Amino acid sequence: MSQSTYYFVSKTHIQSVKRLYKLLFQLHKSLPIELRDIGNSYVRSEFKLHKQATPDQAKLFLTEWAVILIQKKKFYFILKCLK
Repeated sequence: MSQSTYYFVSKTHIQSVKRLYKLLFQLHKSLPIELRDIGNSYVRSEFKLHKQATPDQAKLFLTEWAVILIQKKKFYFILKCLK
């Protein structure tokens, strides 16, 4: 990301991205190692690809990943209850 791009990104936006990124990796810790590696690689590549996103694209990207995070948490909760 260029210096001029950082100028338009708020500190709270950066914090939100980092928090979502961290939460996704924490959620993957409960997966078997093979699936964890695949999931972590996918998250890394997606976030890397969207570093140059416009503000509108970034908002959509974060919203979609937040929805995915919520869906995964619900799914893992159900699986845990079934054990």
